[in-house]
Amino acid sequence: VTGDRGLCGGYNNFVLKQAERRQADLAAIGVRVKIVAIGRKGQRYFRRRATRFDVVNEFSVARLPSTRDAQAVSDEVLASFLTEECDKVE
Repeated sequence: VTGDRGLCGGYNNFVLKQAERRQADLAAIGVRVKIVAIGRKGQRYFRRRATRFDVVNEFSVARLPSTRDAQAVSDEVLASFLTEECDKVE
């Protein structure tokens, strides 16, 4: 989950670098990683690196996210898990 604007650059950079590190760690042991990008900064970051990351969905949320926004993300991730497209969610 990243922000939409540059005002939280430190936060966005931290989250994106952690995601990149985690993906590299898992790839090193043969685990395939699928990414659901939430927020414009994350979407742009992973799009520019599309050859290295498998982004399966993107979500944009309003400035004040609602429970409906959270439910959409939750539904997507849960469906992926229940249909055994993935076996773990982080």
